[in-house]
Amino acid sequence: MSQEKGWHGLLEAFAEAASSLPDIHLDLVGDGELLPSVIEHMKALEIEDRCTIHGQKSGSEVGDLLENADVAVQNSRDTANWSEGFGVTLCEAASTGLPLIASKAGGLLDQMQDGQNGILVEQDAPLELARAITRLGLSFELRMSMGKCAYENSRRFGVNRMTTRLSEILTKVSDGSTDRID
Repeated sequence: MSQEKGWHGLLEAFAEAASSLPDIHLDLVGDGELLPSVIEHMKALEIEDRCTIHGQKSGSEVGDLLENADVAVQNSRDTANWSEGFGVTLCEAASTGLPLIASKAGGLLDQMQDGQNGILVEQDAPLELARAITRLGLSFELRMSMGKCAYENSRRFGVNRMTTRLSEILTKVSDGSTDRID
């Protein structure tokens, strides 16, 4: 857990959304330098009984958690020295058919189709994030629709597709092509 992942804002958004969604539960995966601060923040917001911190997990363990989830959230924050790259977390979640909520940070913008495979929110905007969580939490149909789109979109980032695309780019570069690489 690091500052760049926006944990404290996620907790604030969750606390706000929890007031409208009595059965909501937050599963957090990860550990690191901010873990004690995250736990204290959960206590201060009085949501510790509605959150589970799972620590660092293997890919299959994360997959099990995703299979039991309703929504995936990545609340990254760009800083002066860091910007989110490719959101592996989002891709993993989308591949299980989960609708996504992501902040408008770095490479997450390339993976998100706002209103289709999920909801984009501004960085450092816990109330906007809470509204997105609540919106998806209250609508099974919207979760299913966005989840289906997320799954279909995730196929763009599959290993075979990415390998083929990389090969095409490397061929253009090695042939000295000056054409734009899309």
